[in-house]
Amino acid sequence: MSVPRVSVLMPVRDGAKWLALAIDSVLSQTFSDFELLVIDDGSTDRSPSIVSGYAARERRVRPIGQDALGLVATLNRGLAEARGDLIARLDADDMAKSVRLARQVAAMDITSRLNMIGSWADKIDADGNPVGTLTPPTDPQVLRDTLARTNPFIHSS
Repeated sequence: MSVPRVSVLMPVRDGAKWLALAIDSVLSQTFSDFELLVIDDGSTDRSPSIVSGYAARERRVRPIGQDALGLVATLNRGLAEARGDLIARLDADDMAKSVRLARQVAAMDITSRLNMIGSWADKIDADGNPVGTLTPPTDPQVLRDTLARTNPFIHSS
């Protein structure tokens, strides 16, 4: 089994309503050298069967199940299972633009000093309509100052 360049971590607990859209957004990336680890944190809805269905037809989807341990433990489990050189995050109720991984991997390749990369994000409503934009700071000094107080990075970016 080859080592993927990127491991995408997708934690989920009872996320059946949006899970397929989130998975589809990862599978439709223009960058294809990734694995998608969907770590189910004790879901009681259809989430496990949705993930199993994708895994049965797409080798890059790796379902991981566990008891309900919370988000931090779920992400740590994903990190422990990840095989990629780079880690990306996407929540089970979010969608990634098709060029997200390609752009972020390219940026990491160009600038060896980068340890972390994020982006702005479009906010959408339950019907997928744009309702706003999240715009964390991009200036390096402002980011450093902000990180001293809070995390300005959008989880799914």
